Amino acid sequence: MDSAECAATSRLMIRSRHYAGVTFSRVGLICVATVLLLDFLVGCNLSRFMVAQTQTEATYVNINRGHGFALQYPSRYKLKNVGEWAFDLVENGKIVVRGDVEDDPFRIFLTEWKQGGDTFTAFARERVTVICAADGPDGSSYCDLVESEREGRTRGGLRYLEYYLVMTREDFSTNSKETSRVGPVYMVDISRPAHPFALMICAGHGTLASQETAEVMRGMVESVRVGE
Repeated sequence: MDSAECAATSRLMIRSRHYAGVTFSRVGLICVATVLLLDFLVGCNLSRFMVAQTQTEATYVNINRGHGFALQYPSRYKLKNVGEWAFDLVENGKIVVRGDVEDDPFRIFLTEWKQGGDTFTAFARERVTVICAADGPDGSSYCDLVESEREGRTRGGLRYLEYYLVMTREDFSTNSKETSRVGPVYMVDISRPAHPFALMICAGHGTLASQETAEVMRGMVESVRVGE
């Protein structure tokens, strides 16, 4: 091999190494960019997840120590006690969920009930209709039809019943009636030995809860526990 061939070969080898280095650098940059992009996307998804988790974070709260039960609800709601027996969950100044401890009504019902059988269901079917009842000079409203009844258990094994009702509104001035769907209304058996208790949870008087509120209520019911 003469000197010219050697020089050409050297230039070719140098050029090959140069292009190999450029190719490697480009591939490396692409890999780095891909990793950074994936890291960014994962970070965004994680951030969104963490925000959603924070917004739906819930905690157990003793509603009333005298009744010995606690439940869980989203932290975005504000708890407002209404007397000794009831509570509201408020968001942006609006009542979203209402709860009521059925103490005396349950005991009175048990005293007067003579038919035996499933007394909790009998009480629940009668009591849930109060969320529709209203009378005035211009009309009245009532729930005399149960659209659906479903039984379940809380995570702690407490029995509950879920109701959807049909509410009738009468307008005396026009002598007319209209019906609407109401619910869900929950009745949870939080009784203790020798002391019957029930917890009623609904979205308010004559109200059909939104899907979001209904899911919140379901979660609250399933979180109820006694012995607090």
